[in-house]
Amino acid sequence: MPSNLCDFTMPQKETGFRGTSLKADFYADIEQFIKEHPEAGYKSVSDFVQESTRLRIQELKKTYVSRPQNAAK
Repeated sequence: MPSNLCDFTMPQKETGFRGTSLKADFYADIEQFIKEHPEAGYKSVSDFVQESTRLRIQELKKTYVSRPQNAAK
């Protein structure tokens, strides 16, 4: 066992998922929305963020599809 536990990292299984962080107040806003609006169908903050991100990426792809990649440089 390592002498400093901060240096030890448990091996992780490859799950196909990656993490991200949200500010606590933003997370709380999403949580509150989910609780107040069960009819929206979200079961968790993760579920909400995953769908909203997917929808935003679709939107951005429509916006930038006709724009050449080098135009931003």
